Amino acid sequence: LFRMAVAESPITLHLLVVGFHHTKGSVIEYAFPNLSAGGQDECAKPIEVPKEWTDLVHLCVPDGAHNCDQDAVYFTLPSRTSDAVSNNVLYGVACYRQADTSSLKYTPHEAFRPTMLKSVCVICSLPLFGIIEARLSVATHAYFNEGDFRKVSVLEELYDSLFTSLTPSPVADLSQFGASPRELVKTFGHATLQLFKALVLHTRVLLVGGCARVTCSQVLSLFSLLPNALEMLMNPLVALNDDEIYIKCFSDPRYLRPFVCLSQTTALRCEGSKWLLAGAINPLFAIQQKSYCQVFGSSSDGSIEINPEELRLALQLSVADLRFMEKLKKAVLEGIDDSLIYQTSPVDWYGSDDWLRVQFKEYINSLIVTSVRGDPAAQQDFNPHFIKLWLKSECFLDCANKHVPGSTSQGGLLQTIPPHHICAGNYTWGDVRTKVMLNTSEIRMVASDIANRVKQSNVGTTMGKMLNSATTSVWSWWNQNSPSESSEAVDRNSSTSAV
Repeated sequence: LFRMAVAESPITLHLLVVGFHHTKGSVIEYAFPNLSAGGQDECAKPIEVPKEWTDLVHLCVPDGAHNCDQDAVYFTLPSRTSDAVSNNVLYGVACYRQADTSSLKYTPHEAFRPTMLKSVCVICSLPLFGIIEARLSVATHAYFNEGDFRKVSVLEELYDSLFTSLTPSPVADLSQFGASPRELVKTFGHATLQLFKALVLHTRVLLVGGCARVTCSQVLSLFSLLPNALEMLMNPLVALNDDEIYIKCFSDPRYLRPFVCLSQTTALRCEGSKWLLAGAINPLFAIQQKSYCQVFGSSSDGSIEINPEELRLALQLSVADLRFMEKLKKAVLEGIDDSLIYQTSPVDWYGSDDWLRVQFKEYINSLIVTSVRGDPAAQQDFNPHFIKLWLKSECFLDCANKHVPGSTSQGGLLQTIPPHHICAGNYTWGDVRTKVMLNTSEIRMVASDIANRVKQSNVGTTMGKMLNSATTSVWSWWNQNSPSESSEAVDRNSSTSAV
């Protein structure tokens, strides 16, 4: 009775247990409440998967799940009904673990393997991935400790608790969303800005890694950098002020996929040129990346690959871009201690997740204003190849129509922003040093790739060693001969091209 009194449109919809069967594959073993409107027995084995959710079991038990003892995954599902709260998309959080069959108090007759893999999943109408996972992981641990998977009382208690306690938040909370821009910057470094600029060009971005939860979190972290996108996703009914930046073309959450599985590859190919931000852990996605995306990122080592050539040129970082990312990297490394991140006061936010979101908001503010009001020289700081694509993009047209002088909304905030890159300025030796360091890093990556691809060849091994030795010598020479950071700035006109 108390469940009915909470809300007409509850956030917590279903709790499921998905098990891996040696002959049937992944199947739903338990569902609460019933998945069928006709009152299908919630303890029927296996439970029929709704036709709208054909990929559900593969999302709950990802490819390669048997290779780890435990992990978590975030994903999206199409809504089975149409309502304003869910925006026709539902969200899932699954925690999966393995248990030694010999340690169980009750062993099912179908348990032929030395370990049993099960996934506990919560389906909800809002993307509260972080807060749900925190509570779901505890309940999953207790469920496994029972030693008898028929005992589901702890799961029902979790469902009741989530049903009564989860409510839309008026303020977007990154921890509730399961995102951490700090970790994104730590992994991808300068490439974080390349991924961000790829996204605002409405391209298809795919991140692939070895750990499902880490990869999902990085996808959400990148999405959270878009101004107010997180706020609108967390609370679709919230109203923004006219002066607040919001890129409307990202309002469709169907193209945000924290995790995709192999059974969804056909659908990904069929989505054409629509923007996409997705995560995966199956290595086949990396091998066939050009079939699904234009920008591929490895959430394991922070490397990225960009195709086609026009986009690769557009996403090269200018000197001002590099300066911007150097500021962010320094803040992340020298800012708040990760171990104390949830204990700091609001004033100790330098280098925090929210601080990083503000920096990217200021970046795109300056990009929009410079694109409309800035002179060609000022636009060069964003990379002329990027500006060429940006001025034709849906994102720019959407922002320009709402926020620049002469638009119907007469957005006042952007009229006060200087029309130039937020890190514009004369070149310094620090800028040149950053550029050399990045080029050196790229050469080392190429050398490593050459050595790996032809490791059976003495020629390939020798070439890799020569390249590594050469780049090490160059960098050592640079450290010994570069002037201090306080040296006079290098004049822009006498410097090499920024891009």
